[in-house]
Amino acid sequence: MTSLHDYAQAYVQSAAKDHDVVRDFDSMADQIRGITPLRSFLTDSSVAAHVKQNAIAVAFPFASDTAVNFFTLLAQEGVIEKLEALQAAVRHAAAEQEKARYACVQSAVPLTNADAEQIKRLLKKRFDAEISLEQKINHSLIAGFSVSVGDWTLDASLKGKMDRLQQTLLSPRLQEAGA
Repeated sequence: MTSLHDYAQAYVQSAAKDHDVVRDFDSMADQIRGITPLRSFLTDSSVAAHVKQNAIAVAFPFASDTAVNFFTLLAQEGVIEKLEALQAAVRHAAAEQEKARYACVQSAVPLTNADAEQIKRLLKKRFDAEISLEQKINHSLIAGFSVSVGDWTLDASLKGKMDRLQQTLLSPRLQEAGA
């Protein structure tokens, strides 16, 4: 079985070197997720691959042949439903190709350019690698931010602090001490 990372690597490696694969993938994936009839059509296993390919080419007239073929493959393999995870995999693969690390920072409010650059500098120092930084807004964090690089995560959000406090207060050792 092909992993999402394998799909993403194949897409990034097959694209032209001057092509912004992340931007194009995001644009197409966002539209497919947002247009329910198109998503339903592409996930219909009774529709032939060449018909799906024609539909993708018509829906995205400015898409590269590589992107059209890739989304056709995803539709045929039944992976279209995993577009959000694939977006992250494409970002990772693109960063790897550029010898960089992919980082995702989530914040309760948009970061200023200065804040984003400071986070990139700190991550570059921490991981000794160039950083490809994606920013996402996550209002549930209340305040602060959370940043992830691979398996490593730093949670400097108010929600994270409140969750850790709740875990501490509900821990068996604390309850035993109070008994």
